[in-house]
Amino acid sequence: MMLTENDIVDLLGAYFEAKGCKIKKVTTKQHGIDLEITTSDGQKTYIEAKGETSANEKSKRYSKPFTKNQRWTHVSVALMKTFVLMCKPEHSGIRFGIALPENHRDLTEKISLIIKKVGIDIYFVSREGITTL
Repeated sequence: MMLTENDIVDLLGAYFEAKGCKIKKVTTKQHGIDLEITTSDGQKTYIEAKGETSANEKSKRYSKPFTKNQRWTHVSVALMKTFVLMCKPEHSGIRFGIALPENHRDLTEKISLIIKKVGIDIYFVSREGITTL
């Protein structure tokens, strides 16, 4: 079964809860933040998540994998939203990450050097577990 954005958020949230972090799922009205993670020492991380299929049953892509172009757009939009949030003065000291399904790995690995340089954490989420870039 393919993972929707909500599945990605739930799996990543459970992963961080198991590590002792506090989790807050943010409404979709907060553009670019789907999950707020707070470690025991108070460090906050905002995560933008993308799924591998649509959660909308009326969508043509429902239960079907997104195309390569759609995956490209997902990664591009997630990066842009994250960059904008990182530039806000009120977000000083907050870490940022992007949660993606495994089928987005090829796109992010191509730009992994710059992603690491700017300090964005990338999480690849599957039902089998979580890995990082």
